[in-house]
Amino acid sequence: MSQIDDLIAKLCPNGVDFRAIGDFGELVRGNGMPKADFVESGVGCIHYGQIYTYYGIWTAETKSFVPAEKAEKLAKVDPGDLVITNTSENIEDVCKAVAWIGETQIVTLWVKIVVASIESEPRGR
Repeated sequence: MSQIDDLIAKLCPNGVDFRAIGDFGELVRGNGMPKADFVESGVGCIHYGQIYTYYGIWTAETKSFVPAEKAEKLAKVDPGDLVITNTSENIEDVCKAVAWIGETQIVTLWVKIVVASIESEPRGR
C-alpha cells in the first residue's frame, strides 16, 4: 500500500470518491519570470521555488511581489485557489501545493494549477 492508501484507510474508512480534476477545477499553466523582477511592494506573487522552500500547505501572505504591469501577463490566483508545482529539480517536489487563502488576487510565476476553492479551515502555514 502507498502512503495515500494508508491515510485513506485510516481517515476515510468508507473510502473516498475519485473524480477527475477537470470535474471540479481548472488546470492553468503559468508563465515564467526571473526572480530579478521581484520588487519590494506591488502585486503579491508565488514563485514555484518558494512552494518547496518557503510555504507550507497554505498561506494568506506572499513572500514576493512584482510590478503591476508585469503581473498583468502572469497567471492569476484567486482566494481559495490551489497552486501546484509541475516542475522541480527532483521528483519528490513535483506536485507540491500551497493553498492561497489571502483576500486579494495574486499571481504566480512558472506554474499554476487552479483546483477549486478550499472550503475547510486552514490548519497551518
